[in-house]
Amino acid sequence: MKKILFVVPYLGGGGAERVLVDLINLINKDYHFKYSITLFTIGSGVLDDQVDGTIKHIKLINTDLSNKKFFPKIKIKLITGVLKLISPQSMRRFLNIILKETFDIEIAFLEGFPIKFVSQSSRQKIGWIHTDLSKFNYCKSYFRNKEEEINTYSEIDKTIFVSDLSREGYKEYFNNINNEKNLHVIRNALNIDRVIELSREGIDLDFKYICSVGRLSYEKGYDRLIKIYYELRNEKKITDIKLVLIGSGKLEIELKELAKSMNLEDHVIFIPFNTNPYKYIKKSEFFVSSSRVEGYPTVVLEALILDTPVLATDTGASVILNNGEFGLVVQNNSDELKKGILEVINNKAHYANKTTNGREMVYKINHNVVNNIIELLEN
Repeated sequence: MKKILFVVPYLGGGGAERVLVDLINLINKDYHFKYSITLFTIGSGVLDDQVDGTIKHIKLINTDLSNKKFFPKIKIKLITGVLKLISPQSMRRFLNIILKETFDIEIAFLEGFPIKFVSQSSRQKIGWIHTDLSKFNYCKSYFRNKEEEINTYSEIDKTIFVSDLSREGYKEYFNNINNEKNLHVIRNALNIDRVIELSREGIDLDFKYICSVGRLSYEKGYDRLIKIYYELRNEKKITDIKLVLIGSGKLEIELKELAKSMNLEDHVIFIPFNTNPYKYIKKSEFFVSSSRVEGYPTVVLEALILDTPVLATDTGASVILNNGEFGLVVQNNSDELKKGILEVINNKAHYANKTTNGREMVYKINHNVVNNIIELLEN
């Protein structure tokens, strides 16, 4: 039996973390006779209780890394600060005291800290890249300089990308890194049955709304989405539809202040990250991906599975929507996003039909993705 270690900072409510939970639960359920799964995180997260109870979960500290209270926040900043400052070799020696075991395969399922840790393993090392590093490298602070970052990523035996866009961004950012021959694209896997089941839960929203799900951070484009929504209300082109943003992040206060400054407190609804965004996606008029940068946004797949029409900016989401076959893709700027929102509102039935075709596509590719991942682990 192969022992496999998955490493992420914590199980927050982001798309990559939800994909990881689905993946390890699936492997543990269907391949428990071949693989023993261990999950290693710095701390706790909102999705911890969705991990199958038979999977071993080791934490450096038993603290929620999204905790905003003063003393936990100081503790978290201190520990992550140390992990950023020390070398990959020193980090590995330090964390091995906590981890103790050895594994046949170690998988860094996110960029930054997980890559830094796994790079120093003496066993098979796999990295998973979910973003376009050439446009948005949120985790470069984990490395003391670009040379250390390049050397660390070079140590990974196989690097998996969620899209061709992510792979090309990696090659552009690192420019002739010496592991280019071991770069592979594997789409995100979904637990489709779980998504559908959770979507059936009731919600306490008794109004029509447009929905988006993601970190409240710059790259998600929620600042421009709120401004566009304000303009459309001012122009009387939206009257009875609210905007619901589901997520947490460092721009939460700033975005709420933006909505307040436009007198939109009753019209832009903020819902913190939770374990079930699907019930909100399912019951929305349509889903908006307003991102400035995306690798391969899982939430767009989830929206298609739930028969919710999708509008997305031209990022990694356009690959999922096949450049407009399964939804509406617009140029990545505010003017086109605004036009797109009006287009879907005025032609919802047309985009609902596209969504039906998209759902069938997701079912087809999901089976192949799981097989590709198992083949990766075997080889």
